[in-house]
Order: sequence, then structure tokens, then C-alpha cells
Amino acid sequence: MLNYIFIKSSKKKPPSDIAGRKLYAMCDIDDAASQVRSNIVMPMFGQESLYIEKSEEAIDYTTSGYPSDLSNYPLIKAEVNATGITAQAVAESILTKKGEWISSNAVIEEIRLRGKAEIRSEDVNSIGEIDSIKEQTIDLLNNLL
Repeated sequence: MLNYIFIKSSKKKPPSDIAGRKLYAMCDIDDAASQVRSNIVMPMFGQESLYIEKSEEAIDYTTSGYPSDLSNYPLIKAEVNATGITAQAVAESILTKKGEWISSNAVIEEIRLRGKAEIRSEDVNSIGEIDSIKEQTIDLLNNLL
């Protein structure tokens, strides 16, 4: 069983003990991943839940055979009304964008998890190793921008 501890660390002095430094470094990696994700995938606060709802609606709409009655699809209807684009085109656009977000998030998540796993390793037992892994991981994340 994994235990997760979330600490806002970037504004504090790094701990000098190995266990504390590992937690600090993993929090910095999480913070960096969050920043990259917000720049690539979700640029505005609160948009994530809206996009989840839109993608669920688009899936339902397409699996229902693109019905002409949009009363059960208020988010698709809103975009149709705002843009003049067909409901089918809106749904397909939403699903395409969803695929792009999943791909981007998968890359971010792999880098984040790999860096944290390396830091957790019992073989990593010096401040220099921890800091090096953290910096390499954050650099990989930042290179996605």
C-alpha cells in the first residue's frame, strides 16, 4: 500500500535529511507536473470538470447515433448555438480534443511517476542523487512546454 503525503515545498528550505529531502523533491515534481498540465491541458481553473462533462456528453451523443433532438445534450447544444457548427462536428471535435488531452496527460504522468519512483528507490541515498533526479524530472516536464 502506498502512502501519499502532499506538502507544498517549493517555498521552503529543503530538508537536510534523506527522507525529508525525498518528500520535498517528490512534491516539487508534483508541482512541476501540475504547472505543465495546466499550461498544456487545462489553462483555466474549473475547465477540467466542464471538459469531462462535455466529453461524456459527446460520447453519449455519438453512441446514440447523432440524434437531431439536442435536449439531452445541453453542452453540445450550447456550442452549436454559439458557433453554428453542426452537433456532429461539435461532438467529434470534443472527442478529438479528449484524445489529445489523454495523450498529453499520459506523457506528463509517466515522467512524474518515473521521477518519483526513482527518488523512492532505496538505492537513492544522498541529497545529491535526490536533487539530480528531481531536476532531471522537472527539466523533462518543462521541455514539454
